[in-house]
Amino acid sequence: MQHGTFDEEIIRGSNEIALLTRRFQNAVYELTTSMEKSRQSFASYSRFLNHGWIELLGRENLFQIHAGNRAECQAAVLEMRMIPHIGVTEEKLYEKLLTVIRSSGGIPERLDPERMRFLFPQGSTSAICAASSIRELTAHEYEMVAVVDFGTVEICVLGDEQDSRMHSCLAGEAETFPLMRRVCGEYGCDIIATDAAVQSIENFRNIFNSRFVGFFQLSGNDSVPVRLVEILPQKHGDTFEKAVGQYLSGEYANAFTGFCQVLEHHPEDHAAVYYLQLCSRALNGEGE
Repeated sequence: MQHGTFDEEIIRGSNEIALLTRRFQNAVYELTTSMEKSRQSFASYSRFLNHGWIELLGRENLFQIHAGNRAECQAAVLEMRMIPHIGVTEEKLYEKLLTVIRSSGGIPERLDPERMRFLFPQGSTSAICAASSIRELTAHEYEMVAVVDFGTVEICVLGDEQDSRMHSCLAGEAETFPLMRRVCGEYGCDIIATDAAVQSIENFRNIFNSRFVGFFQLSGNDSVPVRLVEILPQKHGDTFEKAVGQYLSGEYANAFTGFCQVLEHHPEDHAAVYYLQLCSRALNGEGE
């Protein structure tokens, strides 16, 4: 009897040990799985998140970042396209750009040469200065088209723990940047700033060489045209702006004369050539 009871105790003890072993193994598995997910999340977020994004999201470190995190802030957005000259490779491009962007307080979001995008929480002055520095730095290797806008920016983390990316959206910009970038190409401008960006800078005219180049009409009949200003590397006088005003008022002959005067001193002025062609078409009855 006593021998049987002893065997039963041994069996019961063995079962309890086996149960504890399974629980321990399950706990180790869950811990390992959790650690692996954390590692994957860290690796995923670290590809696109720097300390600037973390601060904007109101977090202290990467481990507090999760897909779906959102925040809003007032900031400037710089969107660019870099077109390499023949024989130029992109090997050093990103290094040059990021050096300028980060030294100007910018935060990289997208680094596709066809559509680069940077956020500047410090404002439009930093964004325009960065664009101007990049223009000077890459002038002999790339043609650049850049647009600076300003407003309320919503930022969020998209995707999941395995494949995440940062995304920002400036209120009302869904179609704005691609179309404004096309306008940049038509005018032949390197850097254009919206009126929102200009108005956000105190004493803008005293800081930057600039000129009014026209309006950009957002989609929708009721939308208010966006006033566009070109950022110049040097002063060009006021003849161009006066001619643009005459063109917009329908004074095509006077505008034509004004743009011809601009081209006498600056034959490489693509925007003046563009407007001269528009004036010529209007004077010939071909429509604007």
